[in-house]
Amino acid sequence: MEAPLADRDPSREKTLADVFEPAELEAKMMTQRDEDIRTSDVPERMQMRATGAESLRPLSEDEIEEETTWVMRQLHSWLTRQEARRGREHKSEWDTDNTSDEPTLFQHADFANERFLAAVLSVLKLLSQDFYEVPFIARHRREVFVTAESESDVHGEEPPTREWLSIDDLWKLYDFDLQFRGLLAARRHLQNMVRRLKGEGVDDSTREISHEDEAYASELIASASGVEDIMDVTEWLQAHYADVIQKWSRERAGMKRVQNLGLKERAKRNGTDRFVERFGITARQVGDNVSTPGRHTVDSNTSEMPLDAARELVGTELVSPDIALKAAKATFSSMLELDPQLRRFVRAYCDEHVCVVVRPTDKGLREVTHDEHPAFAFKFLKQKPVAEFMGSAQFIELEKAVHDGLLRMQLSLSGEYRFDNHDLRTDDAVFSEDRDRSARAVTVQLDEHMRSSASGDVAAAWDTVRSDALFMAVRDHLLPQMWRETVQKLHQQAFDYVADACRRSLEQRIDVQAARTSSMRTGKKPRVAVVAGGGFDASSRGALRVVVVDEHGACSEDFSADSMRMQSSGALADGDGVAVLRGVLERQRIDVVAVSGMALQTRRLFDDVQSVVNEFCSHTGDDVLVTYASDEVARLWWDSDAARAELPQLRKEERYCVCVARTLQEPAAGYATLGRDLLHLTLHKSQRSVDQSLLFIVVERALVNVVSKIGVDINDLAQHVHKQPMLQYVSGLGSRKAHAILSRISGGHDLESRSDLIVRRLCTRTVFVNCASFLRVNPPVMDVLDDTRIHPEDYDLARKMALDALDIEDDVEDDNRRGRK
Repeated sequence: MEAPLADRDPSREKTLADVFEPAELEAKMMTQRDEDIRTSDVPERMQMRATGAESLRPLSEDEIEEETTWVMRQLHSWLTRQEARRGREHKSEWDTDNTSDEPTLFQHADFANERFLAAVLSVLKLLSQDFYEVPFIARHRREVFVTAESESDVHGEEPPTREWLSIDDLWKLYDFDLQFRGLLAARRHLQNMVRRLKGEGVDDSTREISHEDEAYASELIASASGVEDIMDVTEWLQAHYADVIQKWSRERAGMKRVQNLGLKERAKRNGTDRFVERFGITARQVGDNVSTPGRHTVDSNTSEMPLDAARELVGTELVSPDIALKAAKATFSSMLELDPQLRRFVRAYCDEHVCVVVRPTDKGLREVTHDEHPAFAFKFLKQKPVAEFMGSAQFIELEKAVHDGLLRMQLSLSGEYRFDNHDLRTDDAVFSEDRDRSARAVTVQLDEHMRSSASGDVAAAWDTVRSDALFMAVRDHLLPQMWRETVQKLHQQAFDYVADACRRSLEQRIDVQAARTSSMRTGKKPRVAVVAGGGFDASSRGALRVVVVDEHGACSEDFSADSMRMQSSGALADGDGVAVLRGVLERQRIDVVAVSGMALQTRRLFDDVQSVVNEFCSHTGDDVLVTYASDEVARLWWDSDAARAELPQLRKEERYCVCVARTLQEPAAGYATLGRDLLHLTLHKSQRSVDQSLLFIVVERALVNVVSKIGVDINDLAQHVHKQPMLQYVSGLGSRKAHAILSRISGGHDLESRSDLIVRRLCTRTVFVNCASFLRVNPPVMDVLDDTRIHPEDYDLARKMALDALDIEDDVEDDNRRGRK
């Protein structure tokens, strides 16, 4: 909607937001956030993962030490579960995932070894204080995680070294760092809430929280080991001080809202707060007893039966003693389920004992009938411990079947099931009974901490009331919450497995050498002739395409034909493509002939092409490689907007061949052109069932690893559009920072040295440190080392090593340096 004429300022300069739609600005990376990411001196991928200012703040030394302790605790728990899974002699019968190729992370983890602890601490410092990305750390900070096995050099040789962390381990620490920052952010928010409740910085008369509650909250915050613990304390405070917190919200919003009564206010209104005091123990004291058994005892001084004592509550809201007693139980139950210490106990108990039960629905019973169906293997799953889902994608498949209405799933702490496989109508009753048994199993564990030591009917009656309230808290609140958390954890574990499997699958395809012959120089790109057929429109130009692509990825010639068949008999003429291919081989120096296609006839086409090339080479002595070529990238790219924009003069069949050749010449460049379309490749059978945005964040690490391994010639990228997508995967950069650099060096503004990145303000200091060694400058005008993988910070060391190898004294070099100055 346009602004009223009276509100328009004709002198105000128009902004991009006035001209373009917000969605268009976001698609073109032209929003203010995009500009902030471009100019900030933090690697782009670190900024993109950030969820707030806390995620981009350098951590203090104390926080780093705390993070190291937290990571070690998480790592120990994670590795323990991994070992337990691998140590099982037999897998579940429905475990069809092939996990034999699953990488073993932290193979050298030794929690008793100070060097391993120091390695993790040092890496976390580099990530959280210096904002160095994983590829930079893996290549240029190896000294922090690679140490000598022994201190002494007895035999005069270099002692063997141990690499405590692999690059996959570094990425895992990178993820742990983000999780810890989430914990810090949640804790800081909670601490700010406590400070505001106590009136800190205002006036002590504004204190809303009692000193006892403040001390309790502070103790719980200090002992919190995860975000769940912080959220428990937050919910506890929000329930007990709901009126105060809602008043803050109304003041901030500047408007009146309907006030929802908190736990204390509801109890005061109906009078159950006074009655709950007669229970003889508070919810907090029960939590203390769970944490430290025997810390509090139940006060059993009352001589009234619970129902008699409830008569004093009868009034307008509670019309009978029975209703009053139920209301009191509900109040005490709410207090119990909100206590953070009780939640911690129930969470730990469930983590250890929970299992999954699956039953088919009527629809599932009809449709899941053969072993080829994804849900067939776990249609009647019973008592599968959640720990056994680790290291597979099975839970995602199970969730999908539940979502499709084929299966029912329930988490359970009970091992008793009386299902009738011939009548699914009884499943509802069985599941309901199981929920009660699970709640009773937890209640039994907690009941002893709130049971009176007194004897007699009165004490027994009050024990029953307290036990009933505890059972309500567990069944109606605590277990449902634990089940939600457990499902989230299982889903995250399955997602991590699928995402990492996709990343490894893609990295195996990219991390390969370009096609080349034995006579080619190292590093030289091949000249490729692509012969492709099958799936093309043969109505106007023939069934086959022959496209020649030079070493820079440009199409120099393209032809069409119908056959590549050489006839052994002189009575029959060779296919029209034979002369075309021979002509190409004669006119141009072809290194590789690649055969590709979308039909089963590609095998025959390969034999035909190989016959033609072999016959030609036998006469000329040329060294030409004939090979199959993958077309999975070409199938996604040949008819895309990017392909049409770059090669508008070619038909889509020719663009297909060009992409096949480019992917052979430089696999990383070929796959990088796909961007988010990488997820359309078949990487894992469950990849479509997970969040695609989160999946791409992990999958693109394959390109980050490979591009950082091979490096890029930045001036070459500026001249060839199809290679430019590689730049965003260089350590420290991203799509926004890469685009900003390319826009300023394209059109003949090549870099003369790596220092130009700083001198011409193409990137900032931290980003430069991250990316410098992965960007080669060719030709190196200022320093020959700019065309190597050596980092600028190591140039002096490289020169000294060269001088030592040439046996030239350092003072001569010093004189030379002074002369150059």
